[in-house]
Amino acid sequence: MESRRFDPDFLARAEYGGFWIRVLATLIDAGVLFIPVSLLEAFILNPSAAASGFSIQRALVTYGVWAAYCVPFWSSSWHATPGKRICGLTILSFNGEQLTFGRSMARYLSCMVSGLVLIGPLFVIGTERRQGLHDLLAGTIVVKRSALAKPI
Repeated sequence: MESRRFDPDFLARAEYGGFWIRVLATLIDAGVLFIPVSLLEAFILNPSAAASGFSIQRALVTYGVWAAYCVPFWSSSWHATPGKRICGLTILSFNGEQLTFGRSMARYLSCMVSGLVLIGPLFVIGTERRQGLHDLLAGTIVVKRSALAKPI
């Protein structure tokens, strides 16, 4: 896949995706994935494990589905999951390049770390480029897609 790079001037004037719009995008994606995750849990796990609380098997199914959903979308020409796209957001590398599959995977793994730290997503509120801990670790930014079309 040929990597697309956005103009450095774009990065200087980019509007970054804030905390609440990113929360909304994640909630949309969670809604999209609710049925597939539930169905996979029902088919893969025994009924008592699927209905109970936390289990390693349940976590593997959930994180596996999310990875299979997020990583290809982030590295595609969409530069975003459907939730982020609906919210008008785009994910790029810190220097404006389209994410490779590898960087998308690194971002996904960084999201897991960021979530475990609990305050990782809150970094979006206090950083200049509105980067969560996962963005800082993976070298990514989330920008408003409308900024891509603005003239230099």
